[in-house]
Amino acid sequence: MTDRKKKLDEKGATMVEVIAGFVILLLLSASFFGIMQLSSNLIAASHDKANAASAFEAEYYKKGAVTSALKGDNERLTAKKVSENISFVKADDLGYGQAGEEIPVNAVLLEIKDKTDEYAYPVYSLAGGDR
Repeated sequence: MTDRKKKLDEKGATMVEVIAGFVILLLLSASFFGIMQLSSNLIAASHDKANAASAFEAEYYKKGAVTSALKGDNERLTAKKVSENISFVKADDLGYGQAGEEIPVNAVLLEIKDKTDEYAYPVYSLAGGDR
């Protein structure tokens, strides 16, 4: 009986082992493909966001963009006043004044947004001035 068992052990892989190995290979291949697909999608989304941010900033830095956004004449940007007569708080004792002292400035805080509401920047605009 030991001779017969020895002969069966030397036959090679069974069909179950081959199928199990193939299933494991398929699972690994599928997970690798999923990782590659996710990575590709993230890279594409990153490029799209970078391009949209560049377009927003290009529009923002045009002369008169803030004024036209406040008037509602700008095709890409919207603006709204958040607060007026802003005071800054001094952080340390260097220079004039004491730490924690409020320094009034004649400025307006605006929120400039892309019309898609994806990008928004707070802007401190000095009174009477537009870029």
